[in-house]
Amino acid sequence: MPAAPPTRLTARQTADHYDLIADQFMADRSPTIGLNYIARFSELLPPPATVLDVGCGTGLPIAKWLADIGFTVHGVDLSAKMLSLAKKNVEEAAFFVADIVTWKAPRQYHGIIGWDSIFHLTVDDQVKALGNIVAMLFPKGVALITCGVQQGEVGSVMFGQEFYYSSPSLPGYIALIEKSGCTVLFSEVDDSTGGGHAVICFQKYSE
Repeated sequence: MPAAPPTRLTARQTADHYDLIADQFMADRSPTIGLNYIARFSELLPPPATVLDVGCGTGLPIAKWLADIGFTVHGVDLSAKMLSLAKKNVEEAAFFVADIVTWKAPRQYHGIIGWDSIFHLTVDDQVKALGNIVAMLFPKGVALITCGVQQGEVGSVMFGQEFYYSSPSLPGYIALIEKSGCTVLFSEVDDSTGGGHAVICFQKYSE
């Protein structure tokens, strides 16, 4: 028999689950994973730049690393507990409790990162989030996101809490990005285990 589809969680339910595991998540989070891609992304931004970290969590390591090298950093997350930790970890950054699908940012950004965050949304909501991210970029602004390589939905349990993930596939994401008025700078499969984990960096066209 085929496996039962995973339970789809709303953004609010996902945030509630992260609230419950925030301290464990921060203690377990690698201090370096992903930073090689963040460094590549940062080299594409004009100094000084303002960067938004979407689904910033506790601010470690990404928001902290960006702030430490001199960028102005904003973070957005729907988990109030994660953001309470982020405010302590990255005191110089500004943080917003909000849903990236519907959030109206206070400004545009030179760069936006969505590392291991928007893939918790349904594909339909990821399309909306992607549109919002592109709208928040300055012309020629650069974004970096992660996604699943394969099309489909999966579930997992982390520190006793259930989580949901979905992807339109890596080619599907690239098509969405190009349709949204951006060009893909690079796309790479970062992790071949568990169905794959892809990193996509793209730039908004000049207007």
